[in-house]
Amino acid sequence: MLQILERPLSDRERQSLTRTLEAVPRITSLGTTLRWFAIWVSLLALCLFLFGVGLFREGGPTGLWMVLIPVVVIVGIGAFYLACLVISSHIHWSRYAKRFALEDAPAFRAALEKGEAYVCQVKSESAVVIQQFEDEGSAYIFDLGDGTSLYLRGQWYFPDDDDAPWPARDFEIVRTAPKGILVGVFPGLEPVPKIREVSMAEMPESFWWSERPETETILTGSPDEILVSLGHKDAEQSLAAESR
Repeated sequence: MLQILERPLSDRERQSLTRTLEAVPRITSLGTTLRWFAIWVSLLALCLFLFGVGLFREGGPTGLWMVLIPVVVIVGIGAFYLACLVISSHIHWSRYAKRFALEDAPAFRAALEKGEAYVCQVKSESAVVIQQFEDEGSAYIFDLGDGTSLYLRGQWYFPDDDDAPWPARDFEIVRTAPKGILVGVFPGLEPVPKIREVSMAEMPESFWWSERPETETILTGSPDEILVSLGHKDAEQSLAAESR
C-alpha cells in the first residue's frame, strides 16, 4: 500500500534537515592544504635523492642499498599519491562546499522556515533487495499489494538509525514540499516479513550503471516480475515454475 500526503515537518524531521545543513564540510584553508602538500613533496624529493645517491654512487649500489631500493620506491610512490590527493581533495571539497553554500543551503533554510513535508507512506509484506555494487547503494522493490511495486535505488535510502529494521514493513520517505529535498527514510518497528536478497552479480551488467527505472517509481507487477523485467534469469525461472 502506498499513500501520498502533505503535513508539517515533525521535530525528528527538522533535526534531520538541520544535521545535514550543519554537516557540510567546511572549505579547507589554502594554507593547510599547502602545508600538507609540502610535507609529501618533501618526502618524495628525499626518496628521489636517496634513490639517486644509492643508484649512481661510485662503484655502484651496495648490497644493502639494493635491499632498500624497493622500500624507497614504495614510499616515494605513496608520497606522490598523497601529494596529488591533497590537492584534488581540496579542489573537490571546496567546490562542493561553495556549491552547497550558494545553492543547497538556502533551499534547506527555506524548507525549515516553511515547515511543510511531502510524505510517501509505504506498507509492504514482501520486498526484493538487489545488493549494492561498491558504494552505489542497493535497489529495493517493495510489493504494494495491488499488482504494483515501488522501486527505490541509491545509498540515501537507508534510515539514520542503525538499529531500525530495513527494509521495513512500514516506512515513510519524507521530502520537503517546496524543493523536494530528501529529508530521510523513517521506518517502523518491524522488518518486511518476506525479503528476497539478490546479488548485483546476478543482474545483467547493463543494470549495474543504468538509471532506469528511476528511483521512487511505481512499476506494474510483483517484485519478482519486476526482477524479470530487469534481466534476472533466476527470477524468470522461478515465475515459470510457480505458473506450472
